[in-house]
Amino acid sequence: MASGEFRPLLFLAAIGYVVISVSSQTSSRNTARRIEHISVGDAGVWGINKEGNVFYRIGTFRREDVVGRSWQPVDGRMKQLEVGRNVIWGVDGAFGVFIRAGIIKSNPEGCAWVQVQGRMKQVSVSRKGHVWAVDVNNDVFVRVGANIGNPEGDKWSYVSGKMAQISVGMSGVWAVDDTNRVFYRQGTFGDTGTVGTAWTTVDGYFKHVTAGEGTVWGVTINNDIFRRMGVTRQNPIGLRWEYVPGKLKQIDMGRLTVWGVNNEGNIFTSFI
Repeated sequence: MASGEFRPLLFLAAIGYVVISVSSQTSSRNTARRIEHISVGDAGVWGINKEGNVFYRIGTFRREDVVGRSWQPVDGRMKQLEVGRNVIWGVDGAFGVFIRAGIIKSNPEGCAWVQVQGRMKQVSVSRKGHVWAVDVNNDVFVRVGANIGNPEGDKWSYVSGKMAQISVGMSGVWAVDDTNRVFYRQGTFGDTGTVGTAWTTVDGYFKHVTAGEGTVWGVTINNDIFRRMGVTRQNPIGLRWEYVPGKLKQIDMGRLTVWGVNNEGNIFTSFI
């Protein structure tokens, strides 16, 4: 069966499109409550449940191609997470911004949350450590100096535009506004770390997008799933949206896979 198709398979050996039953694979009682938000990156698969409890998926550090073994509770409470190569960015219920310190192979859960100056409602970090964010007023910011060697960065710099959600990856910086219109930031393809030049409107309406390598995925207000075809350096906005069977309310893309969660709290993954 083709990659890019989500199907609820209960046999975890069938990597490619699989549903992970949160309630049946618990490492604590809290895990039985629905996962509301998920993120994937080189630092593994992380999730948040309805109460804001944070979990790391054991066995996924530097291995996004596997589904992992179980959920490991991590201290702290967050409303949004974003997984990078050697860092996790998080936003709590008071819009405080944090990074997870001490993430290494021998301790993939890290050791502590370190607060970063600023108040944001959502952050995005790329594999190269570049960070973009939107605040409660839908203003857009880029984290100056943020990279793999300096994961926290130095300061926030305002970028013109009003966006409700944003994503940075090898396909550049993509975002949606509060009317679900889609935008690409000119000059950002390849995750170059530049601020770009202007926002270009892309066809389609989505509540959430995620920028990966050579593709962008999105979900609509009805939880329908689409992926952007034909995204290249020569044509960074791509050619068209292709429907992907399934229903997900939130998704996130790594280098090889895309992960998502539906309204029932089931977690799906597929190779890109």
